Amino acid sequence: MQFSAQQSGIFLNFIALPGTKDRVGVYISANFMGDGYGLQLQYGYINYRGFTVGYDYSLFTDVAAGVPTIDYEGPNAFTAIPNAVFDYRHSFNKTVSVGIGAELPQNSYTNSSYTATVNQRVPDIPAYVQFAWGGGSSWIRFSGILRNLYYRNEVKDKNHDIVGWGVKASGSAQLGGGFTAYYQGVYGQGVSSYYQDLNGCNMDLTPDPENMGKLKAVKSWGAYGGLQYNFTPNLYCTGTYSQVRTYAKKYSGGSIAWNNQYRYAQYVVGNLFYNINSVVTWGIEYIWGRRVNYSGLQEHDNRIQTMLQVSF
Repeated sequence: MQFSAQQSGIFLNFIALPGTKDRVGVYISANFMGDGYGLQLQYGYINYRGFTVGYDYSLFTDVAAGVPTIDYEGPNAFTAIPNAVFDYRHSFNKTVSVGIGAELPQNSYTNSSYTATVNQRVPDIPAYVQFAWGGGSSWIRFSGILRNLYYRNEVKDKNHDIVGWGVKASGSAQLGGGFTAYYQGVYGQGVSSYYQDLNGCNMDLTPDPENMGKLKAVKSWGAYGGLQYNFTPNLYCTGTYSQVRTYAKKYSGGSIAWNNQYRYAQYVVGNLFYNINSVVTWGIEYIWGRRVNYSGLQEHDNRIQTMLQVSF
């Protein structure tokens, strides 16, 4: 059992020339997740005429399609990764919107004895098109991302690049009767760093078992589905199932042994939230998680947590 106030946060929102086409917005948000409750930046960006420059969630993230959870990370398949971004978004009307960006590469490799990670030369390129209905309360977004993954082949003493790519469908839908659905499905290769559960886990590229000095992009997929039910406008519950799978070919050696790599994992969460008033919200949540490695070794765990939030 432990208690923490680290998810407490503060934000500053500056707006210049509101109500005009030259509106400028500056947003900064931080929480206390750093060591010893030190401030940790969550967002820090500038908006102008559809352009976003700074530190924000990747354009490959559909933030609004995330299911409400107390868990700070959320479903393991959620592609919610903050990044340094230069993005452009445009809405043609209340139904159709698009976006494209150039973002700092998110790279994490498992190197062999004959490869090394080098500085990346090309930014990651995400894009999306979104179709909405119901006045914008429901939507589906189709996203894609292209990546140029550089590494060093020390056998040939030269750099190589591999094209990584990913496609995704995500969104939310008002189903009527107090029900709201949330969903996301992702598939690709060389995009493992964009999954909540795999970021920093060395699964974008792994050693090629057939070619000494080469790496291969790892295929992966992830998906989640969640359902929210509103008993009243101030009392609601949600339930979500999420899964991520990777397909790394068996190799020997490597900075991380193939047997110890992440093969797949499952995540289940259920919660209840009550808005006591306009300032105070209480919630309680149950989480079950399971991870299986390529060796077959697996573990699972359970957690019950509660939250009291005061917003002002």
